[in-house]
Amino acid sequence: PQFEWCLRSCASRMNLFLVGGAGTGKTYMTKQIAKALGITHYMLSCTADMMRHDLFGFIDAGGNYHSTPLRRAWEWGGLFVIDEVDLATANLMGGVNDVANVDSEDLEFPDGRIDRHPEFRLIACANTIGEGATSTYRGRNALDGAFLDRFVFMDIELDEAIETRRVLALMSDETRAVSWLAIVRRVRQNIKQYALPMIVTPRAAMHGAQLLELGMGVTSVVTSTLTRGCTDLTCTAK
Repeated sequence: PQFEWCLRSCASRMNLFLVGGAGTGKTYMTKQIAKALGITHYMLSCTADMMRHDLFGFIDAGGNYHSTPLRRAWEWGGLFVIDEVDLATANLMGGVNDVANVDSEDLEFPDGRIDRHPEFRLIACANTIGEGATSTYRGRNALDGAFLDRFVFMDIELDEAIETRRVLALMSDETRAVSWLAIVRRVRQNIKQYALPMIVTPRAAMHGAQLLELGMGVTSVVTSTLTRGCTDLTCTAK
């Protein structure tokens, strides 16, 4: 549902920060945005131990520069996506401030200053708004305010219509598929209503559909895909 506004904003050279739960399609949306704009899609998925050279490249002992997705998008044009940005450290992302500055005309790389291509675009994707860990996403880091201020935030909501189509495509019995989706959405509703520290993503719905199609019982499928690892208290019906 948010695709059109994200596309328009990116086309207008705004930096986007896509926030949404796991499996909501943030990364896939960035590929569709790049396709709609007719530019190349580049992506770097962040980790806690990521370092500056992962972004800007490095020169080896032989004097050869090793490029990165950011460098290629900056120099040749394209959409650069920083995926899972809230897994990176605030200090590292602070070094990206010039990249995220829409007024930057060039940028310092290990082999020299490189002009910004007019078709360079930037999107960051995260499960949180950059203020640190939550009860659900415990490994996320707080990001620097100066970095976050350079982005327009877009909340990416789960599109249940897409989830429905995918589950129906995985199951041969439409009635069983609809029943499974009803269970998934009841659990999802309870998670929201009672603020439970768990998530039910479209991936879980699709994994469950595959297990049901293989012949696994519903109770076992629920345990394997929806309530995995939860305490009896959390799983108690309301």
